[in-house]
Amino acid sequence: MTLPVSHYLDVYKLRQSMARNGVTRPNEEGRRLIDRLVERLSDLDPGMPCDLKHLPAPGGEWIAFIAGGNEVARIWVAESDG
Repeated sequence: MTLPVSHYLDVYKLRQSMARNGVTRPNEEGRRLIDRLVERLSDLDPGMPCDLKHLPAPGGEWIAFIAGGNEVARIWVAESDG
């Protein structure tokens, strides 16, 4: 799915704010991931197209954020147990 960088930046800034205000409670790894993604997306042109690529792997999949032809971040999503 291709959307502008600004879309993903807004989504993850909201998630960051919710975590900081105690509305959500992601684990430490989740908080670091959100902070890193916000930092990296903030450095990009907000109008730049950003693709999410699903990369299947044993036990789950990687979701890669691709903007300007470069991978910005990669998130591991494990298969659900049911």
